[in-house]
Amino acid sequence: MINDAVPLSVDHDAASGLWTVTAPKDSLGPIAVADGQVLVPFDGRMTAFDARDGGMLWRSPHPLGGTGLRLATAFTTAGQHVVVPSRNPSPHGTEPIGLTCLRRTDGALAWIRDAAPLSGYLADGRTLVLWQSHPDAPRHVTAVDLVDGRRLWRHDYVDFGSVLLTQGRVIVTVGTQRRHYTRAYDARSGKQLWRTTMNRYPARLHLVAADHLPGPVVFTAHPRRDTVQWFDPATGTALGSLTTGYPSTRWRGAGTDGEVPSAAWARVDDRRVAHLRPLGEIGEVGGIGQGRVRTFFSPRRPLRLSDPQVVEVAGRLYTTVRLDGTHDDPAATRGERIVSARLGGLGGDRWLTGLRWPLKVPRRERRNFYAHLVPAPGCLYALLIHRAAWAVVAVRGGRVLWRRGSRATPPVPLGDRVILLDDCGEHDHLRLVDGRTGATTRPCPRK
Repeated sequence: MINDAVPLSVDHDAASGLWTVTAPKDSLGPIAVADGQVLVPFDGRMTAFDARDGGMLWRSPHPLGGTGLRLATAFTTAGQHVVVPSRNPSPHGTEPIGLTCLRRTDGALAWIRDAAPLSGYLADGRTLVLWQSHPDAPRHVTAVDLVDGRRLWRHDYVDFGSVLLTQGRVIVTVGTQRRHYTRAYDARSGKQLWRTTMNRYPARLHLVAADHLPGPVVFTAHPRRDTVQWFDPATGTALGSLTTGYPSTRWRGAGTDGEVPSAAWARVDDRRVAHLRPLGEIGEVGGIGQGRVRTFFSPRRPLRLSDPQVVEVAGRLYTTVRLDGTHDDPAATRGERIVSARLGGLGGDRWLTGLRWPLKVPRRERRNFYAHLVPAPGCLYALLIHRAAWAVVAVRGGRVLWRRGSRATPPVPLGDRVILLDDCGEHDHLRLVDGRTGATTRPCPRK
């Protein structure tokens, strides 16, 4: 029991190590894992559970209800702190967003930042970086001390495209009336460390860990240009570039090596995805070709990529597609599909099989869903969201290993297991689930 009003129980199976935390319906929120803690908003307060047995470690004395925290609102763990926004930031949003920072050791309040327009934020162990990029508000990047919330520095811009925080540096693509730059600042002092000139509008930045380099590299590309460059975030030194030949190239990173993606991917048109690892083998000559392009096309039905998540797991590529057509409405194209392809060879594309839905989802609509893909070592987890139901499936190869009804929050991998939030009608269940078999404690009644 947490208190007299909010009951909570924990089932722990010592033999398997699996556990289930049961709470009243709609009392649990999004999930994050950090240093053996499973962090979840519970009944309006941030709560930490032990990842080993599901036991409660602490419950924050500071209520989050005043921030307007909702089930879909994500939060961020950074070093010994937890940063909770009052709503999810959006590059196109102008609604004021407040930030609450808690200590991760005991959930005590570290500081609160008053609500203000916010397009996004990133944090490392010491610094929180905030930015506002909406054209109807002053555009700026601001650094805040994560311990006490004091402002460290602020830079204002005419225009900028993207922000990264890595290796103690804040990297920003900036536009002025005459020139465009990629600039790097010291995260603590705001001092400019280096800059490079671009001959195009401020670009998007993507951080990727390359196998043949001692640290990560940064990609910069404009979404409507056919040239991409990558450079060392520590010095700004150019490491390579290529021309795709496709003006609609969109760049993504995907992988399973921690928080930094381990591979670079490019969507080069509506049906092709290019693999860019290792980076040292790619140059201007030949562009993206040389066997690295994967074409997703069904001989029975023409497909087009959705705004793609591109995920690599255990030598296979996974992405989402829709039936090709003139309509952007998911209902008109009967929703999204998940397809899988082997890496290192042509062909082998196939539908993901075994996507079963509850009976309350009409048969004619069972392919009409949105998919969120979560890579893990040796396994892919997909959150499938339908207007009448949602589910989490575990996938290996092109086959679904198991399926569970789950709340509309992404699953969180933890080694060869996964933490997810089940909705069983009258209760919420926070579960540590076996990633290979789907086994858990206290099964939900069948729906």
